[in-house]
Amino acid sequence: MDVQHQQLDLQQLPQLFLQLQQQLQGLQQQVQQHSNILSRLDALEEENNSLKKDNRAKDLVIAQLQGHVKSRDGNNSSATGGSQDSQIKASNNPATTQSSYIGAANKGKNATPPASKPVQSQKRLLALGRTFKTLDSKGPQGFEYIYIGRSGKIARTEVRSKFRKAGVDNGRILDICFPASGVIGVLMHIQYVPIFCDLMAKLEADVIKDFDPLDPANIADPKYDCLSSTDREDLIQEFVEARAIQTLSFLRPLNVSSVGKYFESLGWINAEILAESVADAMKRLAKAEPKKAAFLSRRRIATSDGIHDVLSHVLDTHVLLVTETWLTSGSFPTNWCQFHLYGTKVPGAFNRGSGGVSAFVSPSCPFSVSQLPSYNPHTLSLKVGTLTVHCVYFPPPLSTDKVLSVLNSLPMTRDTILCGDFNARFGPLTGDAI
Repeated sequence: MDVQHQQLDLQQLPQLFLQLQQQLQGLQQQVQQHSNILSRLDALEEENNSLKKDNRAKDLVIAQLQGHVKSRDGNNSSATGGSQDSQIKASNNPATTQSSYIGAANKGKNATPPASKPVQSQKRLLALGRTFKTLDSKGPQGFEYIYIGRSGKIARTEVRSKFRKAGVDNGRILDICFPASGVIGVLMHIQYVPIFCDLMAKLEADVIKDFDPLDPANIADPKYDCLSSTDREDLIQEFVEARAIQTLSFLRPLNVSSVGKYFESLGWINAEILAESVADAMKRLAKAEPKKAAFLSRRRIATSDGIHDVLSHVLDTHVLLVTETWLTSGSFPTNWCQFHLYGTKVPGAFNRGSGGVSAFVSPSCPFSVSQLPSYNPHTLSLKVGTLTVHCVYFPPPLSTDKVLSVLNSLPMTRDTILCGDFNARFGPLTGDAI
């Protein structure tokens, strides 16, 4: 029995050694973990002691600074301040840190109060005041090119820089061009011309009073020397026209019409180019300020120039229907026959109206046109020859039910045309929306 027991124990020894080895490895891992934890605890304790030491040092500096600031408020601020400075320098903190705290405290105490909001400049105040002047008190209106000499090539930016140094208000200079060799053209409001000329006189600059941009002699490129006098006249006209169109393309939109009329009066552009330039300017304004552009375009129709511009583009049209005319009474200044569905006055808007529909019948229209009785306040109905035309304007606030009710009330036949401004009420059909 003993022999068998010994044999059994010997057979189990490898397994026992393996178990002991595993237990030993587990104990080693635990010891290592405990060692790591103790190391971290030591590091935290050391960091904590360091932070406490720093806090005590900073508390001391703060207390000394407070005493230093208080001492400066007393009668013996200089002597007390010096003693406090010496105390601070003798503290445990580095001298640079203490001096930075002292400098910050002194800077805060001696800092000047923030400057008040600057007063508006006289130039800006005058510009604001022009908004509230009557047409008579504004004085003469218009624009003019003043031509001055130049001794060589110069960029526009350099011209404006020299103008600024000479006291010229660059805000009053609308354009700078080079119409000929040795000449600079400066576009400005006519009320600024005397001021500009006086400044040029102080500089002893040459002001060319009899310069003619349309003179063929202004063509300096040798490649055109072979042209006849007639061809050179045509060429200089093309150059001046192109330069005028370019100028109108970058002017502020609200200045394009007035400056364009000045160019037209000089024979640089014709009425068609002026109309196109104004239309382009209104597009630019519509992108920047949509509401102002819409207001100006509608208001412009009511003027003789405005309605003339509109009708001049539709000379082949027999009947023109216009919605949102804002007309509350009277008629437009034109020889076209007119029919109106007047708009309503907007309270507090200086007689400005809203809505309104107008029909313009050309003098060359071969059909008889008459106005039919109004079926509702949103429709202008006409009889054009054998056709019945209903032109509607539905303002956005009008409910869909009201719109459908108005449309159902209109008499419809095979010879009826329904048109107008529905303010995107065909959403289910077209996908439009208000």
